[in-house]
Amino acid sequence: RVERIMDVSKSSTSVMMAITAAGHLLPPYVVYKAVHLYPTWIEDGPEGAMYNRTKSGWFDAMTFEDWFDKILLPYFRNLLGKKVLIGYNLASHISLHVL
Repeated sequence: RVERIMDVSKSSTSVMMAITAAGHLLPPYVVYKAVHLYPTWIEDGPEGAMYNRTKSGWFDAMTFEDWFDKILLPYFRNLLGKKVLIGYNLASHISLHVL
């Protein structure tokens, strides 16, 4: 659930960042407020970064699933044993696919 929405501008960009308990920073996932994702928006970004767009510029279930599938799962697949994902304010993004 979204705890607070503050609309102070007409543009919005969200970034999902993840760091492991061992201190490894996973590539960022950027969501722009747009209908189309333009090539110039993804040029010269951080190595491994992924980009998407939504009508609001916020993460929704679809963009969260994309982050989960393309950033988190590939990292987890290379680790042995059980894994735990701890997130802040993820209730609005969780889906059956992710669970």
